[in-house]
Amino acid sequence: MNNSNDNFSLKPASYGDVIYSKSFSAFNGHDDSICAKIIVSVDSDGVIQAGSENNNGVVPGKIQFFTTNDSGNLKFGGEFDKSGRLLTGDHWAVTKNPSGYPLVLMLNTEEPGNGATLSLKRSRGTYTSPKSVIKGDSIFKISWYAHDGQSYKEASAIHSNIEGDVALGILPTSLTFKTFDTTAGIPTDSLKINADKSVSVTSLSALNASVLTIDSPVRLMRIADETERDSIMPTALPGTLIFLSSLDTVQVYTANQGWKSLF
Repeated sequence: MNNSNDNFSLKPASYGDVIYSKSFSAFNGHDDSICAKIIVSVDSDGVIQAGSENNNGVVPGKIQFFTTNDSGNLKFGGEFDKSGRLLTGDHWAVTKNPSGYPLVLMLNTEEPGNGATLSLKRSRGTYTSPKSVIKGDSIFKISWYAHDGQSYKEASAIHSNIEGDVALGILPTSLTFKTFDTTAGIPTDSLKINADKSVSVTSLSALNASVLTIDSPVRLMRIADETERDSIMPTALPGTLIFLSSLDTVQVYTANQGWKSLF
């Protein structure tokens, strides 16, 4: 099938022109109801190129799928765009096979710099009219859920946020790793890579390495005085180091002597 926008004057197709539309109906007991629809149209995100005697013309297209929900409303289900990408609406992917086959992203190429890539994109505005994100916006979140005997609950997550003011070409972001917190009952921050490349660790119990090399200065937690120290850490663990600014000294907590100034 073809669409020239006007079969008599043969005007070229325009962006968004519908080339083909097909509705599928079923009898509901009283009359026929549309239960699905397919639309083929000119992709508004593409580039139409006129043909000539020497070159083939181009009309980028897309195929959209619609299904009817329980309320009888026709809803967008997904589309294949001009690049062959599958774009979906509300999408669930369920693996019923007990072997749990994984989702595989495979790329076969001779290019050494290319690998299988998963892109997670975020904007304000809409899909067709995206707008800049702002400070505080979440870019993406990947969550892992496990069943506790009653229901599926979030057990861990990785997410990225916009941490500062956004300008053209400037996107200050952070990357946070969350693990399950038994007290909170939800995943909480365990490790955060900040926008300035610094790393914040909630709890560090051990570094397992034969040699530990630190190529930049180490800054201890800075506390104003002993009153603030005791309110922040009422039950410090032996070996805890802090910098007490009121005494201009480094203190360590010991099992036998409590807080002790090193110098």
